[in-house]
Amino acid sequence: MIQQALYACGKACPRDADQQAQLGRPVDRALLARGDLVCWEGHIGIMLDEARLLHASSHHMATAIEPLSNVIDRAQAAGRGAPTGFQRL
Repeated sequence: MIQQALYACGKACPRDADQQAQLGRPVDRALLARGDLVCWEGHIGIMLDEARLLHASSHHMATAIEPLSNVIDRAQAAGRGAPTGFQRL
């Protein structure tokens, strides 16, 4: 999903989440804004604004828009842990 979104903007992007997590520069969670990436081990999403994440959700079995805090809480409850990083493109 991230690869296609960046290609649509004319930007190159690797295919795998671990490679996508290296794009841009780190940003503090408190400063997240539209277009920032939120990274987990093997999963990545893109912020729509300072609070909502667009990502391919295994919970919903669809691409979903939901509050980042909900995604983090659900991932931690399922044992997948907290995000491994936040990146600004």
